[in-house]
Amino acid sequence: MIGAIGTNAVRVGGTAHRFTVPRNDIAPRLARGLLRDALAQWNLLDLYGDAAVMLSELTTNVHLHTNADVRSMDVIFLRLRFALYVAVVDGDERCPEIGELPFAADDAVCGRGWTIIRRTAVSCGFIRNKEKGGKTAWFKMRRP
Repeated sequence: MIGAIGTNAVRVGGTAHRFTVPRNDIAPRLARGLLRDALAQWNLLDLYGDAAVMLSELTTNVHLHTNADVRSMDVIFLRLRFALYVAVVDGDERCPEIGELPFAADDAVCGRGWTIIRRTAVSCGFIRNKEKGGKTAWFKMRRP
């Protein structure tokens, strides 16, 4: 069943949420609030800390590194049987290959986002959206 749960939000069968948030400096905060609500609904709040940090990294990357034509992004949360899947979809086709991303030095001031995600998530990556354009940046966490 697909039902609206708020402006620009869709719930699919209780195990998936998709929200559209603006591409601006409050996007990470909005996305974290939506994540907290989804995890609370699924009784998975113990995943919030690490998931919120990684989601903040993904949404911040969209805000800082996509082209000016990108006005919004979609955040997706999926409760899978053994994992939590989180994705951020934007309209900019540019994306680095994960293998090309260096691990940031421990004392680096910036450029640590994907290092944090790669060290925390079970898996992560990018998917180019060839038909619609843009890309999806995602990570997966093991759930209890």
